[in-house]
Amino acid sequence: MELKQTTQTLRQDLMNLAQIGDPSLAEATSRLWSAYESLLQSRLMELASEWAGEASAQLPSGHLEVRLSGSAPSLAYVPDEPVVEVPHSAEDTARITVRLPPALKQQVDACADRDGTSVNTWVVAALATAVGGRRPPRSGKSLTGYGRG
Repeated sequence: MELKQTTQTLRQDLMNLAQIGDPSLAEATSRLWSAYESLLQSRLMELASEWAGEASAQLPSGHLEVRLSGSAPSLAYVPDEPVVEVPHSAEDTARITVRLPPALKQQVDACADRDGTSVNTWVVAALATAVGGRRPPRSGKSLTGYGRG
């Protein structure tokens, strides 16, 4: 979809309607459109992002991103990053003590709750992914993207 083409079609529709009135209405409509066009393109992108977010929530895994190249938005499916599983048994487990500021501890608790895991499991997975150069796992659906001009 080309945003510029869509907004130009809407402009033409609006100008056709303005021709029903007197010439001053057509002139005022043209001036208003000049100020409104970029706002309309922004609102259309917001709408596309909302739709992608709603569709992402229905996917079994991964999410959709709205990507913008010039004035042409597109949807891209982005698979979830694999969760790093760290196999271990009771005899090959090391125990450490970590002192956390209370605010960080609350955030870790919240992340573990959100992911439906224990704090220990969440911390082990987060450390494993950090050591492996990946971000910690997340279970929530989020909308991200990028634009190219």
